[in-house]
Amino acid sequence: CCVPELEPTLLDIAFCSTDELRFPAVTAIAESGSPEGRRRLGKLLSQVIDDDLKGCVLRAVWPGLLAVEDVLPTLTPPEQHGGVGTGCYARFLEYDFVPGLQDDDLPAALTWFGADADTIRIPVFVRLRERQNAIFCSK
Repeated sequence: CCVPELEPTLLDIAFCSTDELRFPAVTAIAESGSPEGRRRLGKLLSQVIDDDLKGCVLRAVWPGLLAVEDVLPTLTPPEQHGGVGTGCYARFLEYDFVPGLQDDDLPAALTWFGADADTIRIPVFVRLRERQNAIFCSK
């Protein structure tokens, strides 16, 4: 954290709060928290949280702090506003998830994609399919 002494307090707010301070606390840890603080944020993914908070948490832990097997079950179609997903979660899906996949992650991601009909509603998986095709075409 910018001020490491604040990280425990920010984590307390992130986990115990439901008010307007929760998102700024999560954002502060996501942007400048320690790896351990960011990893702890990943536990929020087991709670029912809104898309903005979920996107912020996912950006804090992906890639590198949470395994693909832990991220995949949290991916759901983004909340729609005017027919389009918006906010931090939509940005995570669009710009962060697939580029953060390592080659070793692709089998799990593709298996999950193929097994869940709802994933077809997640636009980011068009990018995943493109990456899969690029790998197969290069061999």
